[in-house]
Amino acid sequence: MVESEVLQLLVKTNRDMDWYKLNVGFLKEKYLNQFIAIGDASVIEADPELEGLLHKLQQKGIDRSSVLIKFITDLKAILA
Repeated sequence: MVESEVLQLLVKTNRDMDWYKLNVGFLKEKYLNQFIAIGDASVIEADPELEGLLHKLQQKGIDRSSVLIKFITDLKAILA
């Protein structure tokens, strides 16, 4: 991957992360306890199992490295 492609991927991922943060409430309502793939500021696919999500992406011809994958939960992380 050339430098310009890496930069484009970083910018896209940053945009998708910002969208995720703005929409986490809605995402919890619709996709609780599921893995979601986010691309171009929208949910591309969802599945309760990571392998299921990856399989769905593969069937659509979507490279998993080109999307943001998040697990939607309402549990708070505890850091020690």
